[in-house]
Amino acid sequence: MLGGDAGERLLGEVPGTSIDRRLGSGRTSAPRSANVGPGPYARHVANASPSPTPNPDAMKFTLDTTLLEKLDVTSPDAAVGVPFAEAVFAAGGVASIFGVNDFLTVRRQPGCDWGPIVAVVVAAAAAHL
Repeated sequence: MLGGDAGERLLGEVPGTSIDRRLGSGRTSAPRSANVGPGPYARHVANASPSPTPNPDAMKFTLDTTLLEKLDVTSPDAAVGVPFAEAVFAAGGVASIFGVNDFLTVRRQPGCDWGPIVAVVVAAAAAHL
């Protein structure tokens, strides 16, 4: 291990991302957003970062993009025609989805596991938002 300020020396950044590597820390931060595909097929891929709320049956997801309109879906039937909501409700255990600006709140049915729900919300955000 290097001593002094060497452990804080910037090794480099990957252009267009927020990846920042420092000697000795072993930490990198993922890009907040990305474009996928070359040329005219490039599109933004949204990232959804989960965080707990005081309500154990609700999870907040901070987005790195802004929703074009308010999202308030309270059942699988109401999700029909909204690809993001359809994907999230397909995970099972979801009670409702509310979204505005740059965040979503997903409520689960009491007793359901957050693991599969979080995974689907993150994947659905990347695919549909």
